Amino acid sequence: MATNNQVLKGEDVLFIKRTNLIRDYQSETAGFKGKKYRVFAFGDKAFAVHEDDGFEKDLADGNVAEVMITINEEGQWSLANYVTWSKKINQKKHAMEFESITVENFKPSSVS
Repeated sequence: MATNNQVLKGEDVLFIKRTNLIRDYQSETAGFKGKKYRVFAFGDKAFAVHEDDGFEKDLADGNVAEVMITINEEGQWSLANYVTWSKKINQKKHAMEFESITVENFKPSSVS
């Protein structure tokens, strides 16, 4: 079964809507027995998020920068992963620090 990934970012993330639909997992595998998930919507598509996932809080706090959605052959969406603004900012800071490390910065300078 082939799947495709789609990444929602920028203004698209603002259109993800938390719905009032909360459902019980039907499957008893992988520790889902007795657990629930909430349905989120993006336009006319919907995807489920596990009740223990931090996505709902991060979305409410405005801390979701990008969302990766997996789309199966039937066109059904599921949340694959997401990136918070906190992680994205930290990555950028670390990349800038790394890029600032150059040979020139470590050359000894003369003392007069």
